[in-house]
Amino acid sequence: MSDRSNHALEKMFRPRSLAVIGASSDPEKLGGRTLLHLKELGYQGRLFPINVSGRDVQGLQSWKSVADLPETPDSALILLPAPAVATALEECAAKGIMHVQVMSSGFAEEGGEGVIMQDRLADTVRRTGLRITGPNCLGSISPPDSLFGTFSSLLATAKPPPGTVGVATQSGAFGSHIYAVAGFRGIGISRAIATGNEVDVDVASAIDYLAEDPGTTVICASLMSARQQQPPTQDRLPAKIASSMQCFESAVH
Repeated sequence: MSDRSNHALEKMFRPRSLAVIGASSDPEKLGGRTLLHLKELGYQGRLFPINVSGRDVQGLQSWKSVADLPETPDSALILLPAPAVATALEECAAKGIMHVQVMSSGFAEEGGEGVIMQDRLADTVRRTGLRITGPNCLGSISPPDSLFGTFSSLLATAKPPPGTVGVATQSGAFGSHIYAVAGFRGIGISRAIATGNEVDVDVASAIDYLAEDPGTTVICASLMSARQQQPPTQDRLPAKIASSMQCFESAVH
């Protein structure tokens, strides 16, 4: 682990063990593709597929629930239908898994009942102290650690090599595009994360991590909106990036 081992997001970017909740044997499903990426692209940590059947998943032992796991993983990826996510989060908190990426969609981005379900996730975060990305997020990658915790199908044709460029974006589509461009052009990535609906962890939180990550020398960030009333200024940023920060604004009409 780096000297960022005490940072709240360290176990999201560099987990030594990982639960995949909603893992599937079908690589066409998001839970199947994500697990396949982790297996085939070299992740060296311990994997704990969670599948209600309890049968082996892609040749790995699986467990029916988080509660059944023999140990507490550093982090978890949730790829379940939206109505099942709140219960899964509660189970993670009860097990002591405090770093979770909710990759399921069907929340506030859909309106209506999705907004109510997302509010339930926010309440769980407040009550338990969980740190979560998403919902509706792409996941994260750390190529130097051979961690590709994402369902992006573009990894099949263009895997980003290890490097020193950190990426933080809200948009999963933009995140996938970055993976592809970096892969095709040989641009090395240190860490990349897409934060989705940002019920908890946002792009600013990811920048805070990347700014002090020894393996990151350049940070690229993309935002569609910002929740803070007071946007960050150079005097509030870590010294490592404040002196060289450049901001570019674009708008789509």
